[in-house]
Amino acid sequence: MPKLLLYFAKGSNLNIIKRLVSNKRVIIGLLLTIFLLSACESGPVINPIVVASQSSIKVSVNALGVYTITSQAPAWTFGGNIGHILTDITVHSGSDTIGIYREIDFTYQAGASRGGSIRAYEKKPIVLFTDH
Repeated sequence: MPKLLLYFAKGSNLNIIKRLVSNKRVIIGLLLTIFLLSACESGPVINPIVVASQSSIKVSVNALGVYTITSQAPAWTFGGNIGHILTDITVHSGSDTIGIYREIDFTYQAGASRGGSIRAYEKKPIVLFTDH
């Protein structure tokens, strides 16, 4: 019979519990439970949506509302948080009187459904934030 020896500490007292485990399924189940609980601790992985322009500007937005604007020349980073969970995150391309751009568009709930976007222009170091 395999033996499983569990140790746990409560305050300064160390308690030792000895349990005889006669079934391998119990050991595998305990290990699987520990693994799953430790995996849940870190939370979900939130991959950002990234748009890079020819003007060396990069815009990154993730579903938690965190955004980052980076530039290579000059070397700087600007970022913040929309303050809401974002949904319907999409990337659009277009042009206006300033020039050709790529933008990250999203929606969020702030009492009512709202939307916004962060636009990076291709050939000019310009970033435009919109709230609609």
